[in-house]
Amino acid sequence: MILGCTRDLGSSLVPVLMRDFKRTARGEKIVFQLHTDSSFSRVLLNQALEGRYDMVFTSLPGDPFCMESFSFAQPPFIAAVLLDHPLAGKDEISLCETLSFPHIFLSRKSGLRAFTDHLFYQIGTFPSISYETEEDFVAAGLASAGFGIAILPDHPFLHTMDLKLLTLTDPDPKRTAYLSLAKEIKRSKAAEYFYEFCRERLA
Repeated sequence: MILGCTRDLGSSLVPVLMRDFKRTARGEKIVFQLHTDSSFSRVLLNQALEGRYDMVFTSLPGDPFCMESFSFAQPPFIAAVLLDHPLAGKDEISLCETLSFPHIFLSRKSGLRAFTDHLFYQIGTFPSISYETEEDFVAAGLASAGFGIAILPDHPFLHTMDLKLLTLTDPDPKRTAYLSLAKEIKRSKAAEYFYEFCRERLA
């Protein structure tokens, strides 16, 4: 079966699901192809509708008229700052406390941008944006070089960088991801079983 996923999900969650599903196969040969060529959720969802993928793991849900999706929790957003940043002495902050500093935003091509925008909509204002980039890895690199604060999903790779990671206390930084498939695309029995396996594991 052919899976598409965003890069952050493909570097952690999805391989674990693939491994655990294969362990349930009881000798049956299960072959996966995992594609993360595009890290943008809207592109992946459109490609699933075109039949390029059996299903996709994304940060946005599919159109309910033509796709079936379910949501699952993912690690929350945090603030990543340079080690000697004025906020680096804190362990947790509210989003309002970051507003006086420049920010590094993900571009609107990224599915995660809608989530970060929503966080700022909740406090009624936006920060000054010093840089925009399509990749969360690049945003983290810019933050570690002192170009601004990056509001990013907590991910193991962030803990390997020269960054201070601050817990966001307000607004709620929880994050949701989705597994979606096109309703009209014919799939193998194995793909259908994998979808239900993921639904049970991630619920």
